[in-house]
Amino acid sequence: MNTIRSLEHLRAAGAAYPEAWKLAEKFIQDRGSGVPDWPSWCFLPMAAWYAIVCKTLHRESLTVANFHEVARLAALGSWRITQGIYNFHPAIFSELCQTEMSGELPSDVFKRLPEWCIYINTPDFVWSGTSTNGFFAHLEHDANDGRTELRFLVDTKIGLVPFIIHIGKWSLEESLKRVAREGYYWINDAQKPAFDSIYKPGAAVKAAEPLLALVLYLCSKDPEYKGGVNPNKPAPKKTKKGWRLFPAAGPRIWQIGYELGAAIERAKAAGSGQDKTRPRAHMRKAHWHGYWVGPRSETQEFTFRWLPPIPVNVDLWREELAVD
Repeated sequence: MNTIRSLEHLRAAGAAYPEAWKLAEKFIQDRGSGVPDWPSWCFLPMAAWYAIVCKTLHRESLTVANFHEVARLAALGSWRITQGIYNFHPAIFSELCQTEMSGELPSDVFKRLPEWCIYINTPDFVWSGTSTNGFFAHLEHDANDGRTELRFLVDTKIGLVPFIIHIGKWSLEESLKRVAREGYYWINDAQKPAFDSIYKPGAAVKAAEPLLALVLYLCSKDPEYKGGVNPNKPAPKKTKKGWRLFPAAGPRIWQIGYELGAAIERAKAAGSGQDKTRPRAHMRKAHWHGYWVGPRSETQEFTFRWLPPIPVNVDLWREELAVD
């Protein structure tokens, strides 16, 4: 049903903005000439989607009430090209959603997002007090100040809810404070209660952590994709009308962490019967780790680096699974 929901959202956006995909393609064709260039990790900046909504509504500018439409169109228009849907093994999903974020955000890691926009299924998951089906995630390059944002469009039971994280050399708490400060300039009085309920201190961090952890796993060096084939961003194809990016014919479902997840379940099921002399299989949560860098013969520098969720003793788990 989640697969159907994501497609329904895409079709609804296409029906509401029938020229949107053609206009987006025109922006991409004019990239670097008719319009300013932008980084390859962003499919199309929000400024372009803003212009597309303005053109469709025959307006020179938008009211605060219309900003939600820009966020919706940006996520769905970016997801349309690859239509990747990511299903995490329940055990991996649970482990990741318990990950806590501390220290400086790993800004560069987010730019390894496997597709311009992804949809992650979140069955039976409650986000900010609301049941969810999944969420879209994509990167934004702010055309005005060059800021990088990780933007979520959470598919809740009551509708699509935007959630934003400013990416930079600061903590998650600082990121959310920046979002909240800026957000007050762009919302009206009627929208403030809902905005405050998501971005209030403490609650905002708890809302952000599981979304970030799931995305970071996909951005890590070697996420486990069932079947050994990895998603990617398609290259434009040359046509008589120039280079074009064609949308996917339909959704591609990616199964994430299923071998590792089965091993985790097996290890937990073994319980007290497991050989106490053998190290228990588990997943080390995402965390920061300190390193001394530089030649040992010279003064070394102590630095922190981000380590995504790491499976520990995976080979041992797989040996146990192979017995069956």
